Amino acid sequence: MISKEIKFLLTHSSIYGVGTIVSQLVAFIMLPVYTRFLTPKDYGILELINITTGIIGIVVTIGIARALSRYYYEFETQREQNKVVSTTYITYSSIALCCILLLLSLTDFFAAIILDSKQYSYFFKINFINLALGGLIDIGLMYLRITKKPFVYISITITRLIMLLSLNILFIVFLKKGVLGIFYSTLITRIVFSIIITVAILIRTNLRFSLSLSFDMLKFSLPLIPATLANTMINQSDKYFVRYFFTIADTGIYSLARKLGNTVHLLLTMPFMMTYMPRRFEIMNKPDAQHIYAKVFKYYCAVTVFVGLAISVLIPEILVIMTTPEFYAAGKYVPLIVLSMIIFGFKYHFEFGILWSKKTKYYAYINIVTAVINLYLNFILIPLYGLWGGVWSSLIVLTIHSFALYFVSQRLYPINYEFNSICKLFLMAFCLYYISLFVKVDSLLLNSAIKFVLVFLFPVLCISLRIFSQQELRGLKNILNTLAEKYIFLKKPLGIVNNLIK
Repeated sequence: MISKEIKFLLTHSSIYGVGTIVSQLVAFIMLPVYTRFLTPKDYGILELINITTGIIGIVVTIGIARALSRYYYEFETQREQNKVVSTTYITYSSIALCCILLLLSLTDFFAAIILDSKQYSYFFKINFINLALGGLIDIGLMYLRITKKPFVYISITITRLIMLLSLNILFIVFLKKGVLGIFYSTLITRIVFSIIITVAILIRTNLRFSLSLSFDMLKFSLPLIPATLANTMINQSDKYFVRYFFTIADTGIYSLARKLGNTVHLLLTMPFMMTYMPRRFEIMNKPDAQHIYAKVFKYYCAVTVFVGLAISVLIPEILVIMTTPEFYAAGKYVPLIVLSMIIFGFKYHFEFGILWSKKTKYYAYINIVTAVINLYLNFILIPLYGLWGGVWSSLIVLTIHSFALYFVSQRLYPINYEFNSICKLFLMAFCLYYISLFVKVDSLLLNSAIKFVLVFLFPVLCISLRIFSQQELRGLKNILNTLAEKYIFLKKPLGIVNNLIK
C-alpha cells in the first residue's frame, strides 16, 4: 500500500512540479534581467509591495481554496461536489469585491507607510486588482488538483508562465518600465487566465449556491485567517524590520537571499503538497494510514535535504553566473535560509492531526504565539546583527512553529515518525556542506564540478549507511522504473539512480 501511495504522490507531484520548476526557471531566467535593469532598491520596493499585498490577500481570499479541498470530499455525488465548487466561487467573489473596493481607497496610506512616499500609490492599486484575480485562479487550480487533472493543470501553468515571461521582457527590457512593468505583466496575465479558468469550470459545474455550505466553509476557513496571517508574518516580517532599521537596498539584498533560499520550498514542497494536501484526506480512512504518513514524511525529508544541500553548496557559483557583483552579498545568508525552509515544510506533515480533527483553532493559537515570538526576535536581533539577525530569527521561530504543530497534532492523531533516520539525513548534509566550504579553486567550472561530486555523495551515503531498508529501496526502484516508462526523457538519469541503488 505504501509503495502504491508513494508512486501516486511522486507521479502527480512530478507533474505539478513541472509547473513550479518552470516558474523557478523563469525566475532564474529573469534574475540576470532584474539584476541588470533593477537596482537593489528597486528589488526592495518590488518585494515590499508584493509582501504587503500577500498579507492582505490572506484576509481577502479567506483561505477558501483550502475549504474547497476539505469539503469537496464530504459529498459523494457529482452534483453535490459541483455545488461545492460553484459555492466557493460565489462566496469568494462576493467577499473579494467588497474588500478590493475598500483597499483601492487606501493605496496612498499603504504607499506612505511601507515606502515613505505616496508616489507608489499606483503600484498598490495594480497589485490589489492582481490580488483579487489571483484568488479566482487559485480556486480553479485547486479544483483541477482535486479532480486529478494534472495535465490540464500543467498546460495552464506553463502557458501562464510563458505569457508572463514574454510580457516581463517586453515591459522591463524594451519599454524600460522597471518595477511597474512587472506589475503590468502580472495584471494582464491574471486578467486573461482568471476569465478562461473561471468560465470553463463554471460551465462544467453549473452555477448553484448553498448558503448553509457557504457558512460551513467560512466556519472552517475563518480560524485559518489569523493562523495564516501569523504564519506569513513569521516568514515575511523580517523584511519590514530590515527596511525600518536599514535601507530599501538592504531589503533588496535580503529579499534576494530569501528568494534563493526559498527555492527548496518552491521546487519541492509546494508541488508535493499540491498533490498531498487533498490526497491525505483520502488516505485517512485506510487501515495503514498512519504508516503511510510516516513514510511519506521520511521520503520528503530525504529529497528536500538533498536538494537543499545542492543549493547551499553551489550558491556562490549560482550568484556569479546569474547576478552582478552588487548582489553577491546575498549568498552568505542562503544556506541558513534553506535549512529554515526545510523545517518550515515539516509543518505540512505535522499539522494533519489538527486538520483531521477540524480543530483549526489550535492552528490559530500556535501561529499567533509564534508570530509574537518572531516579532520580538526580529526587534531584538536585527538591530544587533543586521541581516544575520533576520535569518537566525526565522530559523528559530520556524523550528518552534513546526514542532508546536507536531506536539498538538500528536495528541489528536498520533503518527510514529522515523526521527532517527531523519536526524542521520541532516547530519550527513551538514558534514558535506562543511567540507564544501574548503573547496576554493580559481576555475569556476572546476570548483562547481568538485561541489557536484560532494552533493552526489549524499544519496550514496544514504544507501551505504542503510537509512532506507531493502524493502524501501526495492519499492523505490519500482517507482523509478514506472516513471522511466512514463517519461522517456527521464529514462537515462533514472537508470543511473537505479544502478546506484543496486
